[in-house]
Amino acid sequence: MTKDQIADVLREIGVYLELTEDSPYKALAYKRAARTLLHWPHRKLPEDLGDIPGIGEKIAGTIREIQEKGESEQLDRLKKKVPPQILPLLRLPDIGTKVLRILIKEGYTDIAQVVEGARNRQIRKLPGLGAKTEKALLKGIEILEKGLEVMPIALAWPLAHELITILQEWPEVNKIALAGELRRGVEQVRSIDIILNLTTDSERLVQRLPSLNLFKEIKEQDKGKVFFETHFGVDVNLYTVPEEEWGYWLVYFTGSEVHFQRLEKLLPPEKKEFKQEREVYQSAGLPFIDPEVRETGEEISRVKEEGIRLVSDQDIKGDLHCHSTWSDGGSDIAELVSMAQQMGYEYLVITDHSQSLKIAGGLSQERLMAQRAEIEKIRGRLNNFTLLHGVEVDILKDGRLDYPDEILAGMDLVIASVHSHFRLDRYTMTERVSLALKNPHVDILAHPTGRLIGMRQPYELDVEAIIDLAAVTGTYLELNSSPDRLDLSPPYLEMAKARGVRICINTDAHNKDRLRDINLGVKTARRGWLSPEDIVNTRTSTDLLKLLEKRQ
Repeated sequence: MTKDQIADVLREIGVYLELTEDSPYKALAYKRAARTLLHWPHRKLPEDLGDIPGIGEKIAGTIREIQEKGESEQLDRLKKKVPPQILPLLRLPDIGTKVLRILIKEGYTDIAQVVEGARNRQIRKLPGLGAKTEKALLKGIEILEKGLEVMPIALAWPLAHELITILQEWPEVNKIALAGELRRGVEQVRSIDIILNLTTDSERLVQRLPSLNLFKEIKEQDKGKVFFETHFGVDVNLYTVPEEEWGYWLVYFTGSEVHFQRLEKLLPPEKKEFKQEREVYQSAGLPFIDPEVRETGEEISRVKEEGIRLVSDQDIKGDLHCHSTWSDGGSDIAELVSMAQQMGYEYLVITDHSQSLKIAGGLSQERLMAQRAEIEKIRGRLNNFTLLHGVEVDILKDGRLDYPDEILAGMDLVIASVHSHFRLDRYTMTERVSLALKNPHVDILAHPTGRLIGMRQPYELDVEAIIDLAAVTGTYLELNSSPDRLDLSPPYLEMAKARGVRICINTDAHNKDRLRDINLGVKTARRGWLSPEDIVNTRTSTDLLKLLEKRQ
């Protein structure tokens, strides 16, 4: 067996160890060994496997067994401990070995059982899981069974980055980058497009593709491109390009088509030797144009005239909307704070659900006050970090809020949102939301249209009227970064910017890891041409507190 084939067996052992063993270190050792073999500079392994850094005696014994027998008895034993009918769930992004391990441990042996458990809301009750994982399982399984013509960004984004993480470890890959609609942040993509520069011809890459969990079959192969279908029905398009032309082809394959057509007219004829994207735009006499706004072609003149700096991930100083274990979150307040600090934030606002949302563990007034006591206790242990006590208060059917004004007046920040009665007519829904914006205690309107990309249409709402009202009341509008929402959408963000309405980019995170969803919110804000000045939570903690004091 080749060293690459041996590496694949070691990686597979690592995956099965993650599914069956309590200690994560064994699995990690095998996965590291697999990566080491992939990057071993010689085609053959040395006689003394101890000469390979990081290969210990036990793993060396496994390698020798694979070399002699072409298989591993250890892998065979591990496979017998895992129900094969449940393994396709590993293809789903965000459903990794940790989730699968819990399902297996709790007696779930096939996908049908998982679907039944999710529909009966039993999955969310399992230790370490929750409602978000339950929904992700149902959505992912449905997609696996039906396939997709377009893939929502909530699925495509983690899938693409998982794929890139794997491919960049392969020794034949010298350079790799995301391109296409996904790089531009399009909400539903027709394909995942990736460009690569290889150290060898593409044939070795093609031979390795079937080892990918998401791989189904090669659809097209030609010089410079390999297209393969995933188990989700959406294609992955791999384009191999010369290193000296990297910048040119990254612009070309990122698109959009009309953007490149207009750009090409400004470039020297037949010239493709641009190593960096910026060189392409410089050669065209233009400032760099960010991928997210390369859509209609009009951006070429707009950027040249206005020179707008778009908001970036580094501009965000904190998150104003997240949920803890006090309602339906999966992380406690201390864990959320720790993650926010790791991300370099200056502040975080805890905004658990209000009392009427019983399905999400909404807080009674008494529990809300008890939560405040915990927050104040945690505040006392913090240095150079601001922790605020907010709430996500429901807008009831008639426009009233779920807490009385005297409760809202005592909160550091109030977010209002719709979680029920989605089918009201346009006039009634607009009046309902308008009443909330007119309440002086409401700081932010969350996920304003209620949409779930590819799953639920926005409810009937005159969004333009709401934006106009927010300009009058000074209420901030949320750009919800949850990959399923990305609400508001770019056209409404541009409208809000033009009318002087400020935007909050929040994650609505229901566990500490989802705080990192901020990147897709920022990408959507960039598609809406928002600059740091348009965003509330680009302010320092001192400036944020001043803004909130003004509103009160």
